[in-house]
Parts: sequence; structure tokens; C-alpha cells
Amino acid sequence: MSREESTRNESSTSSSSTPTPPLASVEITPVPRGPLPQATNAVDGAGPARLVELMRRGPAAEVLAQLQSGAEHVIRPRVSLRLRERALLLDVDRVCERTLVQIARRGPTYDAGQSLDAWLSSRIDESAASIKRQDEEDETAGIPFDAEETQHFGFLSRCFGIPPDQVRRSSVAFHNLCEWDRQALFGMLVEGKSMQELLDTGFGPRERLRERVLRGLKVLLHASDAEHEYDAPTGEQHSQERPS
Repeated sequence: MSREESTRNESSTSSSSTPTPPLASVEITPVPRGPLPQATNAVDGAGPARLVELMRRGPAAEVLAQLQSGAEHVIRPRVSLRLRERALLLDVDRVCERTLVQIARRGPTYDAGQSLDAWLSSRIDESAASIKRQDEEDETAGIPFDAEETQHFGFLSRCFGIPPDQVRRSSVAFHNLCEWDRQALFGMLVEGKSMQELLDTGFGPRERLRERVLRGLKVLLHASDAEHEYDAPTGEQHSQERPS
């Protein structure tokens, strides 16, 4: 049994009865220049009351089943936007599924005095970090992944032409880059921004921006060769700040 299957079984849900949408509808896809799509705001209208009510409905497995049928439409666009904000090339459906589990498990810890938006963003960040850590551990251990798990990396395979047997390694290598480098490559190649647009938002000087994009491409396309050659600018390897 794969680790993804184990995660799903732990939740003991009825999700298997829900049809899985096509991959293209739930993954990050290239978008034309312009504003990002806006996530549904969980604190607008009846959203917060309904979500908080679902989070407090008893055992985590029951809460998860309710979330999947009654709140997934609120969480999914938020996951997509958060991944874009952090330049993470993770499958939206995969992160959404993990986030619903996190919400169900940690819902009782939510304090009504907290910002629900901030609390949900933290659950999404935790889920993304868990997935990145799992992929890195599996890649290091040489654990193979099946056809279903290959779909998690479908965007990388199609858009960058990365062979299936190398795509998890490339994903791990890309997500180990500092956020500045990820944002530069993501902005130019995924969001379709021009170099000038990126320079205008603080990714300069021009030569540094060029270095960031080329470094990201090298890691993605030649992860097996580049994993020990990455040399981030001083102080950036572990920085999670976006250029300002």
C-alpha cells in the first residue's frame, strides 16, 4: 500500500463514492498575463458559520465526510490561490485532500476569536509541507510510485517535458529552492509574466532575475545532475520571504 493510500485510509471517509474530477480541472495550469483568479473568501456571507459548524461535528472521520460534501468548494480555490502565492508546483487536488484532513483533525482547536482565513491558510501550508516532505523522503528512499501517484506530477510532465521516472525528483529539487527562485520561475513560465513585469515587482536587478530563472530551469530539467550543484546567493537558501 502506498503512503498516499495510507493517508486516505486513516481518514476513514466516504470520499471513494465521490467522482474524481479530471486532473486538468484541479491542477495549477499556465494562465495569461493579468490578475490571479480570486479564491472564495471563507469569511464572506454564510461561509464562516457553515464551516465552523462542520468543524465541530464530532469525530474527525465524520467531520471530514461532512467537509468533503459541504465545504470542498470553498477550500479548493483557496488552496489553488495559496499555491500560486507560494510558487508551489503541487497538485491542487492532492493538497486539497490533505487540507480537508487537517481541518477535520484540528477543527476543535479553532478559536472563534482567530481569523478563519489565516487559520485555513496555516492548514494549507501544513498540508503542502507534509506533501513535500513525503515526496522527498520517498525519493531519497527510492520508493516507486504507481500510475495514480504519477498524476500528482502531471503538470510538470506535460509543461516541462520531464519523463515520468524523473518527475518526482524534479519536483523535490524545485521545492527545495528558496522561495525567491521559485517565484521568479513561476512568474515567468507559469503565470506568463514578462521580465519587465517581474522587475517591476522587485525581482531585480535584471541579471539576478535571469540567474534565478535559469537556476530554476536547471533544477527542474536536470535534477539528477543539479541536486548537488545548487548554490543559492548568500542568505537565501532557507529564506521564505518574497522579494520586495
